[in-house]
Amino acid sequence: MQSYPFIIKLIHWLTLLLILGSLSSSFVMYKIDGTIDDTIINAHAINGSIILTLTLIRLIYRAKYGVPQASGQNKFQTTMAMIVHRSFYIVILLIVSFGLISFVTRKLLIMHYNIKELVIGALKINLYNVVEISSLLHSFFISIFLILLALHILGFIYHQFIIRKNIIRKMWFSN
Repeated sequence: MQSYPFIIKLIHWLTLLLILGSLSSSFVMYKIDGTIDDTIINAHAINGSIILTLTLIRLIYRAKYGVPQASGQNKFQTTMAMIVHRSFYIVILLIVSFGLISFVTRKLLIMHYNIKELVIGALKINLYNVVEISSLLHSFFISIFLILLALHILGFIYHQFIIRKNIIRKMWFSN
């Protein structure tokens, strides 16, 4: 069984840690009075930016070098793995994009520059609505991500413990 290069393994596990950190921070970023803790949301946004960068690096790598060949998988397993992994990338990019739209609109335009509305020709855009909608979409795609993560973990458990393929070797640091 071929494994991924060290740098891709490092990016995979670092991304996981950053995602867990972002999920954890989302539970504590709101204060009791309903306001947002600026320090935590800033760290959350920085985490998201790093996740975005690492995800783009992985996508560029995949486009250039592909992925190690799976051995002994049937067509259904190969197709499911491809769908789940591609969906991961799409959903992560959507989560980070909507999170950053919400963050930049709230922090920069509304709070820093006191801009509450953008006018583009005849179109008037209420920036509070932009924050609300992008936050909702951010949360929606996090829910989709958690479903994909569950499928990913179930696939790992199936391969590692049921059919005993020792698939962890592809993505872990030891040979």
